Amino acid sequence: MKTDQSDKVIHIRSAGKTHVKKTLIKRTLMTIVGVSLVSVAVALLRLSDLGTDPYTVLVMGLAHAFDSTYFVIFTIVSVALLVGALIFARNLLGFGTVCVLLLIGAIADQVFNVLVNVFPDPTVLTRSLLLIGGIAVMCLGSSLYYTADLGVSPYDCVALRLSRKHPKRFKYIRITADLTCTGIGFVLGGTVGVGTVVTAFFMGPLIAWMNEHIAKPLLKEKASAD
Repeated sequence: MKTDQSDKVIHIRSAGKTHVKKTLIKRTLMTIVGVSLVSVAVALLRLSDLGTDPYTVLVMGLAHAFDSTYFVIFTIVSVALLVGALIFARNLLGFGTVCVLLLIGAIADQVFNVLVNVFPDPTVLTRSLLLIGGIAVMCLGSSLYYTADLGVSPYDCVALRLSRKHPKRFKYIRITADLTCTGIGFVLGGTVGVGTVVTAFFMGPLIAWMNEHIAKPLLKEKASAD
């Protein structure tokens, strides 16, 4: 009888470890895919020339001011923010943070260069479709990346750290940060438009919807099967 109980305990523990391992693998893949999709979305929004997300406005403004590339400026600004995060919000960092630093700038620039060759002189309709596609892809990528919960970007750390004692103030702090990035980026030459407004004020609800209907079910589906 005791042997049967011991075997049952061992089986449960083994099954638990297997489930944790599979979940971690899935979260890792969701992070990589999510960050990659965000990178592609940045390229789509840049080519639409109808406004990008606030952080990209800042990066492109600095790139214009210093005659540099998105990849170079994105990396420099992100590393600077990372240094602050390592001091004040280390618990928010992880594998996802590394993916953001290594993938977004490089992939966004490469995809943008390819798209420029495909659409050398995009029409208004094409630009509008690029804008809609960019926003949709960015929301999906963000949903996968956030739900995986393996670390946030250095930029996200700013609002999360400042709102740690008052979580309800997060959205106001984030809007303030976005508006600051948009303002500085615009003055330096970044493109501001309808895409900027949509990503700054309406991405939250879209990401929340995708969390419930796409990202979370991806994790729960495997859990229930096990």
